[in-house]
Amino acid sequence: MRSVLVLFGSESDEYIYTDILEYLKPNFKVNFKVLSVHRDSSKILELLKEDDFDFVLAGAGLGAALPGFCAAHTEKPVFGIPVPNCFGGLDAFLSIIQMPFEVPVGALSPKSISSLSSLLDEVDSKKSRVVNIVLSPDIENHEYANQEYSLLADYALTLGIEIKRSSSVDEELMNIILVHTDDSHKVSNNALYVPLLTKSEKNSPAFSIRLLNLIDYGGVWFGVNSPRNALKFLNKLL
Repeated sequence: MRSVLVLFGSESDEYIYTDILEYLKPNFKVNFKVLSVHRDSSKILELLKEDDFDFVLAGAGLGAALPGFCAAHTEKPVFGIPVPNCFGGLDAFLSIIQMPFEVPVGALSPKSISSLSSLLDEVDSKKSRVVNIVLSPDIENHEYANQEYSLLADYALTLGIEIKRSSSVDEELMNIILVHTDDSHKVSNNALYVPLLTKSEKNSPAFSIRLLNLIDYGGVWFGVNSPRNALKFLNKLL
């Protein structure tokens, strides 16, 4: 049974974490703590240094620094849950998903916690270091698609991962799907999701709200035009 360190930033998040813990406990060995990254950072570091868990699930609202702090201090995969305290959780979502290169956090909607166990089950069943990168026909000529794929191919070599490119999900492999916010979104359990935006779209605040709406469909998400972070995260699981 996998073990998970579950951290939430405030007791006021109880309305979110109660259902999440209820879901996790039958399937995982759970160590749960409520700790503020701003007030209890030393305690969080102590827990992370113990390294007696397979992954971290960290939830927070507002600036939501907790998941990123955890990702910066452990080599284990970190999933982040945005708690909707303000703006429907938009502020927390952006803080969790927009992580720097090589410090990935996989963002999950609190409404789709089952995506976590589904993803882990798929990783366990595949056991392959070949990853399929999905660019649908309507975005394969996207201004950043070829650039990001080229960067991803180079980075995959450093991780010892082989990547292939296709226009559809490969059911035999793990997949990283580049998603434009105009795409009709269907969740695959054997996939990670990366929004792919043009420069003008990246500079439009309206697109952040569209991305927030997309994660409610399910799946584990990474930052805008950041497939390398998705691959780094997947490498931690393989």
